[in-house]
Amino acid sequence: MNKGGQPHLGRAIKKEIDGMTVDIVIIIALIGASGMFSGLTIGLMSLSVDEVQRAADLGDGRALKVLPLVRRSNLLLVTMLLGNTAVNAALSIFLGSVVGGGI
Repeated sequence: MNKGGQPHLGRAIKKEIDGMTVDIVIIIALIGASGMFSGLTIGLMSLSVDEVQRAADLGDGRALKVLPLVRRSNLLLVTMLLGNTAVNAALSIFLGSVVGGGI
């Protein structure tokens, strides 16, 4: 307590700001992950197996890394969509708990 008999509010405000900072970092990370999944889905699904194979045959190291993924494009698509859905669901649940839910 301070001299006026009231509890020291500085610590409470600092804890509130620290908690809010953690919430903001989590929100930004989840939005970034969602964008990453969306971008990778569009980018990787736009590659044709023949083009990537041709680039790999010419010695492109990036094509060699991507070729196994592009060959199994159905599994790649399912994995990317499930990952994006999981991140978006986590973001929705987290924002609901931070902002408060319902009417």
